Amino acid sequence: SYVMNNPLKYTDPSGYWSLNPFKAITKAWRSVWRSVKKYGRQIASIAVLFIPGLNIYAAGFLSGMVGSKGDLKQGLLGALTAGFNAKVLHPMKAGFRKLIAHGLTGGVRSRLSGGSFKSGFLGSAVSYGASWSGAYEAAGVSNQARGWTQRVQNVVASYVVGGVAAELGGGKFANGGMSAAFSRMFNDLHINKYAGGKGNPFGHLGSAVNDNNTMGFYSKNETLWGVGEMRPDYSNALVDSVVIKTTPGQDRIYQDYLDNLDVSYDLNYHLIDNSCVDVVRIGLEKIGISIEDSWRPSKFMDDLKEHVQ
Repeated sequence: SYVMNNPLKYTDPSGYWSLNPFKAITKAWRSVWRSVKKYGRQIASIAVLFIPGLNIYAAGFLSGMVGSKGDLKQGLLGALTAGFNAKVLHPMKAGFRKLIAHGLTGGVRSRLSGGSFKSGFLGSAVSYGASWSGAYEAAGVSNQARGWTQRVQNVVASYVVGGVAAELGGGKFANGGMSAAFSRMFNDLHINKYAGGKGNPFGHLGSAVNDNNTMGFYSKNETLWGVGEMRPDYSNALVDSVVIKTTPGQDRIYQDYLDNLDVSYDLNYHLIDNSCVDVVRIGLEKIGISIEDSWRPSKFMDDLKEHVQ
């Protein structure tokens, strides 16, 4: 109420309300803009990772270029770091050694980017430690990120945790955050081979984004051809598996592809021309991975292993 319903105690000679809502909005906007200016390049360098169709090396290169205002050295460093995370760090068994390896990689990347080794080490090590210990899961940030929102949460959460860890250690938030984000920005695409069921003595292929519980394409009536459907593979015996490191953008494309197949009621199945192998092969082509056309799951898996090595 105006002057707290006590005009004898409070006066307002101007006749105007002392709180100006427009000034409050302007102040808030300026605060947001200062944050964008301060961390804008880091935000943009993370955002490019979600561009559909980029492979790991291209995503790392573009992220490094954007974050450094077009510095070719930083672009190449981004590509090398991305490849090292995917090919060396990812296959390591979870544990303390992997935590140290993440920290060392983040520290070297930070140092070569003009920051301190300590910032990058703390950012990457603490972020991986949060994942390894289950802290992310406890906070509602899933390691098995399948949806678009979850993928964004994963990268942002690692950036914040890594940044805070770096600052608490006396380093810079941005250096620790970027090192941590790089260590968690790539995900897993699982391609599994299973023992064949009725009507299929050759085996079966299924796939899933960030999850070993795959889905595959089956004949509804268990014959060599007819009406097909997408369904889980959990009832089959696992024979072989390939894990491919993918960018968030590639994940989105592949998951959308599987989702659209899963809700389709007009799928034709044929063991030779349109089978579980074709579903996986076409999905990989959509994210830029081309494997020779083959109707035999074992041949396809062998070719896929050669491609990802």
